[in-house]
Formats: sequence, C-alpha cells, structure tokens
Amino acid sequence: MTNKKYSNENARWSTRITVDGNVTLGDVSGQFAIGKNITQTQSISITDLNDLRTSLFDFQNGLVKLDFPAEDKDIVKGDINGAIKEAKKDKPVLSKIKDRFENIISTLKETGTVIKDISEICEPAKKIAKLIGISTSFFV
Repeated sequence: MTNKKYSNENARWSTRITVDGNVTLGDVSGQFAIGKNITQTQSISITDLNDLRTSLFDFQNGLVKLDFPAEDKDIVKGDINGAIKEAKKDKPVLSKIKDRFENIISTLKETGTVIKDISEICEPAKKIAKLIGISTSFFV
C-alpha cells in the first residue's frame, strides 16, 4: 500500500486503516483482505474441480460455434486451452484459470459478443465464474 493519505467520515489510512463506523466496499466477489504481508490461497474441492473441468470443456465447445474474427478466435482458443491445461493438474492454480477466463470474457466483449445471449456458453460461463470466485455480472 502506498503512503497516500485518504480520509472520509468513516475511514482514514496512510499505512494503516482505521475504521470509525460502517464502511461499504461494494461488490466483492472472491477473497478480500486488508493488512500487512497477507497471503491468500484459494483451493477447490475435488467435486468442484471436476465440475470446473466439465464446465471449461462445455464452454470450449460453445466457443467453437461462435462467429467472430479469426485473430480474436486465436486469442480465445489460447486462453481456454491454457485454462483447461491448468484445470487438469492435480493441484491447479485457480488464479491462473481465473485470469484466462477473464481474458476470454474481455476478448468476447471486444468482439461485441454478449455471453448472456448465447445459451451454448452462458450456462458453462456462470458455473465457471461461481467456481473460480468471480461475479457473473462481469460478463453481462
């Protein structure tokens, strides 16, 4: 954290955070921490990991059917393959899968693709988002 000073009626901080009332952080999906030297590791049960793998394959199968520029298809293909490769590991790093998935969603948005309007990818995308700890509003 920088030494930038911030103040409002509920919170003040420089290198510390002091709270004197209710503080609203907004839509926090996934892990959140405040403090020094904090390390967080997100883990997943074997059942959820299997669901994640299945959902990634379903999502990949839906992506193949979409019609958008070849250059963007190559980017999306690389990201979904990378996410699936990571998910196949005995101990996948969920943040890597999350980054790949978020890249896919961003690329699709750039092409004008609206995920919620495409049934082949909407349901698997919702499942993936839930399993990796991101809000489904991210891709709406």
